[in-house]
Amino acid sequence: MKQLKEIAALCKSWDDFKSSLGPLDDLEKGRLFEELVKHFLLLDPEYATVLEKVWLLSEVPTAVRKKRIFAVEMFRIK
Repeated sequence: MKQLKEIAALCKSWDDFKSSLGPLDDLEKGRLFEELVKHFLLLDPEYATVLEKVWLLSEVPTAVRKKRIFAVEMFRIK
């Protein structure tokens, strides 16, 4: 299983990133993309200042998963 950090260290552009994912299966590509988006949302000032929490799907707390307002909880603004 490749780590996002390993792949990102070798990439200088979006095209490099996409090319590095080429040999991976769709599940692995999705996992790495999900991680990339999480880090983007946490680091980009426009989002980092308004998002209270950013979770990977596997990190969403059970209590939140059980709520019917899951999408609202996922993107709750501070």
